[in-house]
Amino acid sequence: MKKSVLSWVVVLLLWQGLALLVDNTILIPAPIEVFLKMFDQLQDFSFWNHLGQTFFRILVAFVMSLLVSFILVVLKLKNKYLDNFINQLLMILRVVPTAAIILMALVWLTPHNSIILITLLVMIPLMVDLLQQQFDRIKKDYRDPIVIYGSSTMDNLLKVFIPLSLESFLTLCRSAVLLGLKVVVSSEVLVSIQVGLGRQLQYARFDLDMNRLFAITIWVILIAVGVTKVFDYLIDKSRY
Repeated sequence: MKKSVLSWVVVLLLWQGLALLVDNTILIPAPIEVFLKMFDQLQDFSFWNHLGQTFFRILVAFVMSLLVSFILVVLKLKNKYLDNFINQLLMILRVVPTAAIILMALVWLTPHNSIILITLLVMIPLMVDLLQQQFDRIKKDYRDPIVIYGSSTMDNLLKVFIPLSLESFLTLCRSAVLLGLKVVVSSEVLVSIQVGLGRQLQYARFDLDMNRLFAITIWVILIAVGVTKVFDYLIDKSRY
């Protein structure tokens, strides 16, 4: 805890020193000015609306990608031909440029739905890989009991894999939510959505309002830290 606080103090001192050295608020605003802006945002209803919309998109994308990834893993476990086909599909998703996905999504869908689709296509390969690795590990470690009892694939998933994978599953959720936060905010900037933290970043850039730009960036960082702390707590609890 002390090391963490000390690290933040060092970062703030370096930031303040850089702001004094540059002496240009358009380039590097002072920390106190950014923190005052953050305090003002807490009292602004529109800020909470933008924050809520971003969180809603992250939640929808996370739940949908989790369901799709779970289904894909089940199909991969049941049939080797489907396993090969899904692997090829996931490989394509990994190498397709995000910018190309965004442009195609904007043609097909509304800006809001395009953000969900973009986040899904980024999150699913990660989630499928991590779920597959965990299931393969458990299948190897508990191969004899699984073979002896001859349970179906679904029974194995519900009664063996999921209970034994709780810690890894929470770790997966943490990684996916953090990735989703990054992708959603970035997508909101690129698709020019009307409501969202990414849109606020765009407005701040257009207005050369570095105080607001830094403030929103810090809010995103604080949200990521908070999400990490919550999942770390749940992961620690799952070990007992």
